[in-house]
Amino acid sequence: MTDPEFESELREQRFRDVPSGWKTEILQAASACRQAAATPEAGRWREWLWPNPLAWSGLAAAWILIALLHLASTNHEASRAEGSTNPETLMVLENQRRLRNELLQDVQPPNPPSANRLQRRSETSIYFRPV
Repeated sequence: MTDPEFESELREQRFRDVPSGWKTEILQAASACRQAAATPEAGRWREWLWPNPLAWSGLAAAWILIALLHLASTNHEASRAEGSTNPETLMVLENQRRLRNELLQDVQPPNPPSANRLQRRSETSIYFRPV
């Protein structure tokens, strides 16, 4: 069948009438959807999230990721070990605390510059340096 024959057959066909019950069903379903969308709760959320829903979902995903990373980074082993009565574990924890304290005692803050080392900007020059 060629294109002109097909088109001529289509022109000869008559349209059927739409069943009368369909129109009422379609209109009832549309009005139910409109009423569901007009509820105050759905409207408030939609208005609040409407500017950029992808940004809000991305922000929620970022907060969830931050919370998961925070939970993963906390040291639950030390808190569990302190409650246990295992002497080996307590000894290891005590050694770790002792080593940490020793390392922190070795670290000293840098000395602040003394007052006599400071010069005014007007006393220094790029081209002339006093000897």
